[in-house]
Amino acid sequence: MMNFCINQPFGKLNPNDLQSIRHMVREFCSTHDADSIYIALWDMLKCALCSTETSHWDEQKRAEYIFIFETLAQLIEASYALEGLLEKNPELYSVCCQIVSRK
Repeated sequence: MMNFCINQPFGKLNPNDLQSIRHMVREFCSTHDADSIYIALWDMLKCALCSTETSHWDEQKRAEYIFIFETLAQLIEASYALEGLLEKNPELYSVCCQIVSRK
């Protein structure tokens, strides 16, 4: 499991630890539905862009945050799709583990 720290928000997840990664994705997908996550992410972006703390941002900085929002939304969608695929086809997870263990 990852440890949250403001200076290192994503901890030190081992990319070869597929069980830990799968557990995190499964937990996320099971505790939040995709629509509510998208709405929350959109609300956070709106709040950030409308905040007095960001009023000095130029167009480029705002565009970067919109791009980050779009890519995070795609990543979240892919997480739900991948988890659904792995639930329907558990043998795919075994194949992934074998590929990673060969590296």
